[in-house]
Amino acid sequence: MRLYMVRHGQTEYNLQKRIQGGNVDSPLTVKGIQGAKKLGKALEHISFNHIYVSPQQRAQDTAKYIMEENQIPQYSFVVDNRLREISFGEFDGHLIKDFEQAGYYELFRNHPDIYDKNAIGETYLQVTNRMQEALKDIVGQAQENDHVLIVAHSISLTCLIKSLNGISISNYRKNGVLDNSSVTVFDYIDNQYQMCCYNVVPK
Repeated sequence: MRLYMVRHGQTEYNLQKRIQGGNVDSPLTVKGIQGAKKLGKALEHISFNHIYVSPQQRAQDTAKYIMEENQIPQYSFVVDNRLREISFGEFDGHLIKDFEQAGYYELFRNHPDIYDKNAIGETYLQVTNRMQEALKDIVGQAQENDHVLIVAHSISLTCLIKSLNGISISNYRKNGVLDNSSVTVFDYIDNQYQMCCYNVVPK
């Protein structure tokens, strides 16, 4: 089984440097749409057996643009609420500088293990747990040779990917997080996850 984990394309909130968590949404920019289409073109030869998306529109739109480039004439998405982005509580939709001035950004960005104790929305551990639960169900519903597309978000996917690689929460943010319109691929064989590529953005 091969799993394609995709972060959504660039959004208006990304450009505005606003916090874009699990409680808000923002439309894709022109660049975001182009990025999703480029990724779709790079994956056009893949016949996806299952497509799972976050309930947030930016992820669903990205999946739509990817599949428009694919060779499958008909497809459908399964929306899984567990794939949504991390919640920032009352700070969702606010400027990042507001979050920083309130004293949360430094912990969130550089000390995810400490942020776990001070989170105002969700913790990294909570996101990791729900993403792992979602993946367990996704894998359980697929067949051995299936190709599965999962379209979600920066932090939620980073939590999942880093946990699959055995990385501790304290090191989740080391080397950054996923880029917009990127794909990370895992093979799932004999109950083991093996990463094939990480954070690839088609040129």
